[in-house]
Amino acid sequence: MIDDYVNMLQDELDYSNEEVIKLEKQVSNTQKDLQEKTIEEKTWGNLKEKKQLLFQEKSKLEEQAKLDDLVSSRYYYSTR
Repeated sequence: MIDDYVNMLQDELDYSNEEVIKLEKQVSNTQKDLQEKTIEEKTWGNLKEKKQLLFQEKSKLEEQAKLDDLVSSRYYYSTR
């Protein structure tokens, strides 16, 4: 009778250990996926930031060109 009880407990312990191993693998896989997603998110964030900076620089250049044209036009008309 005690042997049966010990065997049952051993079986439950073995099952629990298998479950722990299975869950540890799931956690490991999930952590790996999360790391990959984090790297991907940083990459997209960097690209977005670079595009924003390029857009701002282009806008500044366009604005400066328009202002230069306006100043040139005013100077031209004021000297006539």
